Amino acid sequence: MSRIEDYWDDRIIYNVVYVAANAEKPCKEEIIEFQKSLIFPAEVPEEVVRKLILNYFDNIIRITILDEVSEGLGLKIN
Repeated sequence: MSRIEDYWDDRIIYNVVYVAANAEKPCKEEIIEFQKSLIFPAEVPEEVVRKLILNYFDNIIRITILDEVSEGLGLKIN
């Protein structure tokens, strides 16, 4: 009999609100607020989540909200 850990990994779902520069109008100092739900492995600490968002999203000025909203499961692909 298989266990849930054989097929699924724990995930954390975050609500993220951030402010970014408008990439379509780089000459203007226009900023836009975005809201996204992002999913990360459960073992990644919140401080690292914050750094990953800042590194992998373009033109972010600051993260205004980073809230853990739910736990979930992610299917193991391998």
